[in-house]
Amino acid sequence: PTPRIILLDINMPRMDGLEFLTEIRKHREFRAISVFIMTTSNEESDKLAAYNLNVAGYILKPLSFEGFAN
Repeated sequence: PTPRIILLDINMPRMDGLEFLTEIRKHREFRAISVFIMTTSNEESDKLAAYNLNVAGYILKPLSFEGFAN
């Protein structure tokens, strides 16, 4: 079955999250999937690229586990 939600990181091996998102957005059957980016990248260019690919949300995760737990 097609997922309804995808949690995606920008920094992934082989294919980064924005490349993956670009690929799934090319296919009509996957366009309705809600995609949330959860990443350490606070780069404005990454945020703009993600929102241009219709992400449902861009979540900035902290670099440390303690920050993430808080």
